[in-house]
Amino acid sequence: MVAGTAARGTFLLVQVQVQYIGDIKRGLSTSLWDYQLVNGAGQILCVLEKRSEGLNIDNPIDRTPTNYQMPPGEPPRTIWLVYDLDPSLVQGSYLRAYNMAGDQYALLDIGLS
Repeated sequence: MVAGTAARGTFLLVQVQVQYIGDIKRGLSTSLWDYQLVNGAGQILCVLEKRSEGLNIDNPIDRTPTNYQMPPGEPPRTIWLVYDLDPSLVQGSYLRAYNMAGDQYALLDIGLS
C-alpha cells in the first residue's frame, strides 16, 4: 500500500537525481508534476500525489506540497516518483521530464525499454 491505497496494477518507483547547475541565485524548483510516465501503450501517467507515504524512503520532494527548491551549488538530491500502472504495460515505459517553463521535455530511459 502507498498512501493508504492498494495498487490497481503494480507500483513502479522511479529514483531521480536532481541538481540545479546555473547562475540564478535563488536556484530553480522541481515539482512532482514535472515528471510523467509513458507506459508501454503510450498512455501518460502522473505520479501519485502522496508519493512515498507508507514507504520506508526519505523523499525530500514529499516535504513540500508543490515545488522542491534546488539552490545553486548544492550536490544532487535523490527524489522518488511513484506510479501505479498495469503490470503488462511496464515493459517499454519511459519518463518525460519537463523543463521549468513546462514547454519542453526530455525522454528519460528508466531501463524498461
